[in-house]
Amino acid sequence: MKVNEKEVLYVFLKVIWLNGKKQILQLPKDLQKPMQQYIEDNPHTWRKLFVGGLINVPSEPYRVNYEPQMTVAYIKGAFVNKKPRNNRTRGQFLTKENWNQPGVKHFFQTLRFLQHDFKKAQRDANFWITFAGNGDYVKEKLNNKR
Repeated sequence: MKVNEKEVLYVFLKVIWLNGKKQILQLPKDLQKPMQQYIEDNPHTWRKLFVGGLINVPSEPYRVNYEPQMTVAYIKGAFVNKKPRNNRTRGQFLTKENWNQPGVKHFFQTLRFLQHDFKKAQRDANFWITFAGNGDYVKEKLNNKR
């Protein structure tokens, strides 16, 4: 979001992991410009796009020649700041309205979308164990963290 031509604001999310860990992460670079436009078009309601949604986040910091496994976090809030940070989310996120839709078909579509950034071994193990095996548990856990 540009306040004036010289000042650029970066979009950040407040997230909470299923284990209760809280974190503040910047959206990735490729989403900053589209979000700036979205904020300019929706200055009073843009945060609603994120709050209550789910987003892919790295399970540990990125390092040279190493990409960490991804995990899914619940989005508690969104804000802008003048100063960028190195800790970033991935680009895949689901709005609250999207991931709360009922139905098995929708669940698997959601699963495939979020797994885009997951390594194959992780898709086959961690995510299935956590989400497919415990869908009600996950929703209850996220609802209690709000």
